[in-house]
Amino acid sequence: METMWNELAKYYDLMYSWKPYRKETEEIVALVRKYKRSPGNDLLDVGCGTGGHIKSLRRHFRVVGTDASERMLAIAREKFPSLTFLRQDMMSLHLGRRFDVIVCLFAAIAYTRTYANLKRTVARFTEHLTDGGVVIIEPFVDPRLFKSGYFDGLYFDRPDVKLCRLVRSTLRGNIATLDCHFLLATKSGIRTYRDVHRIGCFTPRRVLRIMKECGLRSKYRADGLMPGRGLYIGVKSRRHAQ
Repeated sequence: METMWNELAKYYDLMYSWKPYRKETEEIVALVRKYKRSPGNDLLDVGCGTGGHIKSLRRHFRVVGTDASERMLAIAREKFPSLTFLRQDMMSLHLGRRFDVIVCLFAAIAYTRTYANLKRTVARFTEHLTDGGVVIIEPFVDPRLFKSGYFDGLYFDRPDVKLCRLVRSTLRGNIATLDCHFLLATKSGIRTYRDVHRIGCFTPRRVLRIMKECGLRSKYRADGLMPGRGLYIGVKSRRHAQ
């Protein structure tokens, strides 16, 4: 899988060219202005990928990005050479500093998979927030709303590359399996790839309880950035500031 994404990473932005990053960023900025109580302007984008949201976020915040994929980070660094990007696992996040805003978007949080790992991750977020800082987490689908057996296909067309992606989704417990197949055509030939994602689907009730236990005054919005995904907003309370 790592070798596959070393090859496909350069097409990541093409695969998600449909995503309205600018519009989503405007919503994020509005939420930060509404809920943030700290005076600073430092933002950490956890699971930033190639920096799709950062293109607009950097106009409003001093941004640092982290991701587990070095290849994705290499593309982000090339796009935004003046910014800092660090390879970090969100479950063991350790940067030695705090931020006024932490965002974890596009269901990156789902790669924690279990509620225990989710709690570890939210605790790391809280540790990296300033007093009054805000965290915004975009989850994957609520398991109660998940359509097991659902399949989808997308086709991406550029003069130099044709890319087809087919996905079939199943659910067992709270773990969704996304069986992704890619067909890539370039001047050098046609290649096929397969990538199986196993990600966590979490219920709002349990996520909000975890956020509260980690020291965040939190709320859930069913109308998130993407249809059916929802959004969590948490503010670090003073009694958990250190």
